[in-house]
Amino acid sequence: MMRQRIWIWLFFLLGNSTLLSAQQCHIGDVITNPDGSKGVVFYVNDKGTGGWMVALNDLSQGCAWGTAEDIPDLLNRNNNVSLLWQEVDGKENTRIIREYQGNNPNYAAGKVDYEHGWYVPAIGQLRILFSNLGLIQEVLTSNGGTTLSRTKEYWSSTEVNSSSAYTVNPNNMVSQLAGGGTFTSHAKTASTYALRAVCDFSVLDYLWSTGETTDSIVVSPTETTTYTLTVLEGGLCSFSTQLQVTVFDIPAVTLTADDDELCVGESTTLHAVVQRASIGDILCTDGTFVHPDEWSSVQGKTAKGVVFYVDATGSHGWALDLNDLGTAQRSVTPNELRGLTPYGTPREAIKDVDGHRNTLAIRNTYKDSEIRFPAAFMMDLSQGWYLPAMGQLRYLYANHILVNQVLKLFNEANPVFDSNQFYMTSTSYDSQKLWELGSDGGVDNFSNTRETSKVRAVCTF
Repeated sequence: MMRQRIWIWLFFLLGNSTLLSAQQCHIGDVITNPDGSKGVVFYVNDKGTGGWMVALNDLSQGCAWGTAEDIPDLLNRNNNVSLLWQEVDGKENTRIIREYQGNNPNYAAGKVDYEHGWYVPAIGQLRILFSNLGLIQEVLTSNGGTTLSRTKEYWSSTEVNSSSAYTVNPNNMVSQLAGGGTFTSHAKTASTYALRAVCDFSVLDYLWSTGETTDSIVVSPTETTTYTLTVLEGGLCSFSTQLQVTVFDIPAVTLTADDDELCVGESTTLHAVVQRASIGDILCTDGTFVHPDEWSSVQGKTAKGVVFYVDATGSHGWALDLNDLGTAQRSVTPNELRGLTPYGTPREAIKDVDGHRNTLAIRNTYKDSEIRFPAAFMMDLSQGWYLPAMGQLRYLYANHILVNQVLKLFNEANPVFDSNQFYMTSTSYDSQKLWELGSDGGVDNFSNTRETSKVRAVCTF
C-alpha cells in the first residue's frame, strides 16, 4: 500500500463565535475573528472558555436606534433595575431588531456586521464593559482603536417601550448601574448617541481519536482509516465529526527496455509503464483495470464496477456498481437530515461530488438511521460503495451510453438509467429532502420523505 503523509486541517465556527486555540482567555486579550476583525475581551466566563469582546472603534458617533414602534418579540424593560442587570443577550436582541427593521443601515442594529458575529450589546453587557474600562482602554489604542468615551452615551439593544430604548455611559446621569456606568432611556429616533459593537468568542479544545489535542494533526496511514474529532467547549462536547482518509494501492508499474542485453560500455533506455484507467474500463476487485474488448480473454479477475470518471492523473476516479440496488425511500418518516450542506438550486447541487462524506453523514444522523434512511444503507460502505452525490451522477449521465454498453457484458437487461425512473442522490436540498437525477439528466427534482427512487452505488478508486 502507498504510504501517504497528509495534513488534516479542520476549522469550526460555533454560531458566530470566534475560534481560538485551546487556551484560557483573560480580560484585555485581543482576539481576531476569521474575517480579520479584532476585538478586546471585556468579559470571560468562569471557566475561561468564552465570553464577550468589544470592537476597536465606534461604529457611529451618533445614530438613531430605530423608529418609534414596538418590536413584538423584544421584551420591554421599563426601568426595572433588577431585570436590566440580567439583560445580557444582545445578540438575540439584535437579531430580532434586524428582522423587524429590515437591517436598515440608518439604525443601530443595521450598522453592525451581524453576519460576522457583531451585535449591539444589551444593557447588562454594557454595564460589564464599562466596569472594565480601566483594563481595556490602553489595549484598544495600542491595537489601532479608540477608547470608549466617558462623556458619551452608547446605545444598547434593550428596549424600554414602544418609543424608547436604553443608553449607558460611565458617568452619573439619571440612574446608576452599580460598578458599570449609568443608564437612561431616550427616544428611539434620537440620533445623538454613539454605537460600539460587541461579539461572542469561544475557546475550543480538540480531542482526536489518535489522542492528540491540537487543532491539526499529521497522519501517515497505511490503509484507509477513519479519524474522529470531538470539539469541546468548556469541557462539554459541542461538535463531533469524522473524516475518512482513503489510501490507494500503488499503480502497477512495468519496466521495459530498448535492449535487455548489453555489452560492457553500452547503454539502454528504460521505460516505466503505469496502468491508467479510461472511461468505460472495468474496475476489478484487485484494483486493476481491463478494457471491455479484452474482458473475454482475461483470466482470474473479478469485475467490481465500470469506470465513469477519471481525474487528471488517470489513476483515480469513480466507478459504478454493476447492478441496480432496487428502489427505496429517502426516509420512512419526516426526519431531519444533519451534517449535510444544503444546495437550494440545481446549479449549486451539481457542484456536490462527495457522496462518500454525504453517505457517512446520513448514516450517522441517528442511532436508528438504518431504519429512518434506508437508501443510504443499501450498499456495502465497508467495501467502498456509497450513495453518489448529484455532481457524480451528472458525470455518470454524461457517459451513460458508453457505460451501459459495458454493463451489458454482465447483465443485458440492466442499463444505467431507466427512462421512467429517477435516481436517488446523497445531495441535500434542505433538511428534509434529497435531490434526484432524472433519466434525461435533469436536476430539478428532489424527493419528498415518502417518495421512492432507484438506488445505484458508486465507489472511489
